[in-house]
Amino acid sequence: MRKMLLLAVLAVLVLASLPVAQAEEMGTGKWTFNGQLRTREEHLENYADFDNNGATTDLVDFMPYRANIGVHGQLANNVSLAFSFQSFGAWGFNGDPRQSSSFPPNQQSFTTSPESSTLYQGNVVLDKFIGDSFKLTAGRQEHMEGTGLIFGNEEFYNGTVYDGFDGEWKFKKWELTGVAFIINEQFGGGLVNGPLNPVTPGLPVCTNCGSEDTRVWGATGHLHFGKKMKSDLDVYAYDAYDGVAGNPAPVPPATTLGKPHFQTYGGHWSRVVKTQADAKAGHLDWNLEIAVQSGDITDSTNNNQINTSGAIIDGSVGWNFGGGKTVQRVYIGATRESGDDDLTNNKVDGWTDLFMSVHGRFGAADFFGSNFSAHAAGITAWKAGYTASLKDGKHTFGAALWSFMPTEDSIDTGAGTVKVEDYGTEIDLGYKYRYTDNVTFGAGIAQLSPDDGLTGGSGAPDDAVLRAVGVLDVKFK
Repeated sequence: MRKMLLLAVLAVLVLASLPVAQAEEMGTGKWTFNGQLRTREEHLENYADFDNNGATTDLVDFMPYRANIGVHGQLANNVSLAFSFQSFGAWGFNGDPRQSSSFPPNQQSFTTSPESSTLYQGNVVLDKFIGDSFKLTAGRQEHMEGTGLIFGNEEFYNGTVYDGFDGEWKFKKWELTGVAFIINEQFGGGLVNGPLNPVTPGLPVCTNCGSEDTRVWGATGHLHFGKKMKSDLDVYAYDAYDGVAGNPAPVPPATTLGKPHFQTYGGHWSRVVKTQADAKAGHLDWNLEIAVQSGDITDSTNNNQINTSGAIIDGSVGWNFGGGKTVQRVYIGATRESGDDDLTNNKVDGWTDLFMSVHGRFGAADFFGSNFSAHAAGITAWKAGYTASLKDGKHTFGAALWSFMPTEDSIDTGAGTVKVEDYGTEIDLGYKYRYTDNVTFGAGIAQLSPDDGLTGGSGAPDDAVLRAVGVLDVKFK
């Protein structure tokens, strides 16, 4: 892994040095570096058993890191190239750092290391590709929309990238973005030699062949309103397909359902206040996003298709105030993912996320994730909080209260109706200090108090889940 990262860095340095060496001769080309090194200390308690003194030890301390370096080149007025390499993992998984005693010496390896190095981005941008209003980005790229409810970047973790094409049409007051991404391209089945070929014995025959690609395509229209109190409206439609079939028992994980194919339609209306000038233009901010889904999945035992549907609502409203270089905000909001209250019919209900940014969406403890899979009841999360940005964002404080409950409070399982209790409450506290424009320190703590919907009730352990984080983040461009 380290060899790959080292080679990647050397490749970036060599390629970036070419236009520098040739700039005087060619007179064109502008190249810039960018990168990040982020590390954080994480302390987790009771994520597995809600028990401070249980048989399962789930008090964990670890230090994940993310490191990437990239280069951006402006090859011509309308052509640019960008690529970056990334390594992520956890400090302390270096195995034995000493050289071996054998000759020639070799670095000791640690096969269970979670470290990974990869090409994070590699794309070319063709501006004014067709006329003056169309821009095409081709290759591996980041793609973020709104708050990341549909397409996110997972900045808190190791990032999310998409392989494919992104086209953007820009007009005076609106834009249209169209994407076609292949997320996972693979071939199902295999080739078998010999007499199994009924036409020409001895030639390969394809058994259980088919595409297992995972892909998504669609478009978003971006509209802009207002002169003083500006807001944005996005309307989108996307088609997602995963060609991987279900795994009947005893192949784990045992399921007969697979090949989900569904469409997602939605809209997002928002106004964001970032600065004192924004607050003076209007104290109110808001975020409202509603999306619905419909499609089908396939039962691998009989190839029957089962209808699927789902919906999500994510919204908040805030009031901003303050003076000088300070902006304060109080807010309330909620996120509601649909659930399935009847497991006996030939229909599957419940929201299926595409590529959601999950950090903080259901509290900073990140206990629930984007698809809460404890049961089919879905999840509804209410929140209320306060944030303060001091000295133009040099210091940022935040506090939030959460309440988690099932969207469906009862489920018909066929064997009877199961009542689903509330999941619990959470309190989050956070602080960020912008030391320089490139260096940021952060600290946060989140405590989730589970309710019977998580613990099962009847005297089960119900100790609080705790997550404490300290972050050092260094970026440059």
